[in-house]
Amino acid sequence: MQFDLRRFIASGRAAWRQSFVCDMTGRDFSGARIETPVTAVFEAAADGDEVQMTLQASASVHGECARCLDPVCLDVQVDAGWTARERDLDDPDFELPVDAAGCIALDDWLYQEFLFQIPTVLLCSPDCP
Repeated sequence: MQFDLRRFIASGRAAWRQSFVCDMTGRDFSGARIETPVTAVFEAAADGDEVQMTLQASASVHGECARCLDPVCLDVQVDAGWTARERDLDDPDFELPVDAAGCIALDDWLYQEFLFQIPTVLLCSPDCP
């Protein structure tokens, strides 16, 4: 799903909220998997010359314990926020996945946030031998 941030900033629109489904089943999470599509909620609101954005979702992450290789399933929550201005859209170091037209790829942003939240080493329990 795409969000046209440049157009949203230019129009000074009222707050915007959208639920969307994102299929993360083919994405790489360093050995972990999200086996079902994820429902996420994206919100954007103008605040002067800034736009406040939030992205929320939760998913069950599956993998193997790094020690005993037993199956592991854990719930991971994404609750991300970001503030953007018009000038950020032309900054090559802007950290959100924005294309040349100023659209944010919400699926890619969600993937990035899950990468930050999913542990790189999955364990079935903290005291697994």
